[in-house]
Amino acid sequence: MNYELYFIVAVVLFAWSAWLLSRALPTQNIALILGVLIGCELALEIILHGRGFLRVNLLFWPAAIILSRVGMRWILRRWRKDWNYGVWLILLASATVAMVQFVFAPKLSAARFATTAFCLFFLSPWFISKLPQQPHNHAQ
Repeated sequence: MNYELYFIVAVVLFAWSAWLLSRALPTQNIALILGVLIGCELALEIILHGRGFLRVNLLFWPAAIILSRVGMRWILRRWRKDWNYGVWLILLASATVAMVQFVFAPKLSAARFATTAFCLFFLSPWFISKLPQQPHNHAQ
């Protein structure tokens, strides 16, 4: 596959993850979450001396983080009321992203796990919607 195809796939995944976030969060939360994830990816690229395609990585890995978090929320939906739900969500989403990293570059999967867990932990307040909920009208 060529570079343009990788870039198109990364853009589509990034747009899909932004759309999934927009279903539950206000725009300023989405902008902050995606901006911080892009910044973390840029910092990781600088630390690792630019291995890979920079433009593709800046869009692909934040999308992978968001999509793995959405997937783990769906898997863990039964345990949402548990006191340690957030910890499991962060750890399992980070492990999912690390497994994806393992496919591309096995030596970097531990670093990807650590940075994903750190970013998800830091961003966890912004994943909670502060929008007022509409009351449910139940038939009386």
